[in-house]
Amino acid sequence: MTKYSRQPKGRPADTQKAAGATQVQPAPALPPIIHTLPDDAADPDQNNLVSADQQINGLPVTIPLWPNATPFLGESDELIMYIDDIPVSLTSVPGPVVGSQDITVNTPSLRVHGRKIFKYSVRLHGAIDQAFSDPTSIFVDTHDPNNEFTPSALLLPVDLPSNGVTPEYLAANGGVTFTLPRPSDARGGDRYKVFYGVNDSDGKEGAALVPGPTLVTYTTAEILGFGEGSFLLRYQYIDRAGNDTDLSIGRNLPVTFNPAPAVSAPVVVQGPTVDRQEARDGVVVRVDSITNHLPDDFLAATWAGRRFYHQRLGTSPTMPMNLFPQYEDIAAGGEFYPGTVLLAVERGIESYPSPPTTVNVDLTVPGGPIVGPGPIDITLVLPEVIGDSAVPNSLVALDLAGEIHATFLMYAGHATDEVIDLYYGTGTGTLVATYTVQSTDSDTTVVDLMIPVDEVEAYGNGDIPCWYRVSNAVNYKQSQPQTVRVEAFALGKLSDPEFARLNIFGRIDCPETPWLGVPIRVFDPLLLKEGDLVTITAVNYAYTGPNPSPTPPAVIDSEVNTDPIPIGPEEVANGFTHNFMLPYFYGDAIDLTKNVGWVEVTWTLFRPSPIPMRGTSDPVHVIWSVRSGSSVGHCVPITLGGSLV
Repeated sequence: MTKYSRQPKGRPADTQKAAGATQVQPAPALPPIIHTLPDDAADPDQNNLVSADQQINGLPVTIPLWPNATPFLGESDELIMYIDDIPVSLTSVPGPVVGSQDITVNTPSLRVHGRKIFKYSVRLHGAIDQAFSDPTSIFVDTHDPNNEFTPSALLLPVDLPSNGVTPEYLAANGGVTFTLPRPSDARGGDRYKVFYGVNDSDGKEGAALVPGPTLVTYTTAEILGFGEGSFLLRYQYIDRAGNDTDLSIGRNLPVTFNPAPAVSAPVVVQGPTVDRQEARDGVVVRVDSITNHLPDDFLAATWAGRRFYHQRLGTSPTMPMNLFPQYEDIAAGGEFYPGTVLLAVERGIESYPSPPTTVNVDLTVPGGPIVGPGPIDITLVLPEVIGDSAVPNSLVALDLAGEIHATFLMYAGHATDEVIDLYYGTGTGTLVATYTVQSTDSDTTVVDLMIPVDEVEAYGNGDIPCWYRVSNAVNYKQSQPQTVRVEAFALGKLSDPEFARLNIFGRIDCPETPWLGVPIRVFDPLLLKEGDLVTITAVNYAYTGPNPSPTPPAVIDSEVNTDPIPIGPEEVANGFTHNFMLPYFYGDAIDLTKNVGWVEVTWTLFRPSPIPMRGTSDPVHVIWSVRSGSSVGHCVPITLGGSLV
């Protein structure tokens, strides 16, 4: 029959018969073989389960050889896969087709949780119609057994000792049994994996119980194999599809094959109350004994919850052991509180505490609070010391004949019966006066206390501190020291200094070469002592005529002092001579009036201890002259010439 040939017309009766005939559905394609996981009778809701790996890498499906598959080279049949009636895969199978076809279906539909309907169709080469397989139900499980939540920590046995697994516990129980809490979406076929410590990468695996919980036992041999220490226990659940939960929250399991250490209760040596001075000077916490410790154990100590000591114990710590909390450790709890002092031996992450010791802390000072340990309160007014000479904070010989007073304003926040103590002297000073605060005192009250003269005499000359301390029943604070300049005591009469090089007229002239130095001799075996310091002073005066002594005033800025000269045994016995270089003997060709003058010298003795004292000799003066008939009018060598002072 050609393309354009006509079909013979049917009879009307035949047409009517065909129209009334029953329509027959085409036969389905052969059923596919879907390679899902084996069904589990304990989990009937998830038959034909697609594994987690298949969700990612594709679901293998085998299509049996279909009838009338093309036998011809160059022709091809088509296979189309459907998920929920949506085509997700088309495969062209080239002829000749001789066997079943393995197809991998990879589609996002297989990564969406829930039940899916799978079918396929086959279309022969050149055919218009398709043959569809009967639908098959499959299940895609993308949820882990705990619905994406981190599992809670496993449970340790309720009878496990506080120090963890011990040889005694293993002997009594044959191992350790842990409880894994039931996951929120537990199903048949779920499995668990427990990891014993951070270095256990393999874990211990087994079937989870439904409905649970699941018990997992580690035998004595397994526990001993992992050894001693503190182990972080974690687990996870894995369902049939291969979805695994996150690792659970960790639980620490201490394991020791040694007896637990013990430390005695701490002894606070300054207890039962620690005041501010004790906290400032150093509180001692004594450790009397530690038993069953290991060399790598640590001893920790806390004061009111604040750690102040943490050191490795080593092999043989010396007992008793003293620990020293700092002021900051004690003050961290406040100024007035009952504090708990606690010791603990730490082994790994386990801690074995001592019995606690309670100590009362009282750092409250009179008046307003102070910053830091003290005792100085910079807000307290400094005392002013004054005697009959009426010069504040300065005492001279006149003051020793009268009264010496220290005055200062009453401190803010004072309270009745608090005590004010006045101190005078170097070092720790001497308590010289006391005042008890009265109920009638106010912030404007001036406290006036006397310093006994004999105390001033005891400390002698120098810069002497004076301060006061205010105290309540427990603590005190004190002012900054006021410096009192004392120059009330002098050494007896010193011998006169000697000019060691004078002419027959008792003068210094050109032959005495004063430009090369003026030798001054000091000799006083009665007053000089080893350790004294001597300073020689020279002053220049203008020559005003043949007078027996210089006429004041001295030439401005003409005073010259030597550096302090230390005195030793030789100087005490034989005296000494100092070649004093003086700037008075340099000629000036313009101003010949400066070629002659007076030079006056004294020497001062300073004795630094035991009581600082000074003494100065009487002045000795001579005329000097460097006059000359030369063209420059003086005898100073030209290389030393210059202006006179």
